[in-house]
Amino acid sequence: MTTEIKEVKLLQKVFTKGDKIYKQVDSKETAYIYQVEDKETNQSYFEVFTRKTQQAYDFEAKEPLDHLVERYPHNEAFGYWAWTYSRGEDVGKAYILANNKFNKL
Repeated sequence: MTTEIKEVKLLQKVFTKGDKIYKQVDSKETAYIYQVEDKETNQSYFEVFTRKTQQAYDFEAKEPLDHLVERYPHNEAFGYWAWTYSRGEDVGKAYILANNKFNKL
């Protein structure tokens, strides 16, 4: 039995969601680290998470597509396979903590 290798659509390096700008700081085979700039609070923090993929799906046609997509963590993922690092004004300290976690994944 041969396993077909499917194309994987990677996460965007920079994207905006609401008042937040997400910028990929680093990636490796097992994990990502993003810096999040919150325009509403004028604060920056980091999100570190395990790299995960899932089957792409066409919701209109109600059928799976022929490729995989990487997942950005949903709220319930934090504390399990995703972590947030924030130290208020001390963005440098938050990055050190986030990078330490990233290096362990």
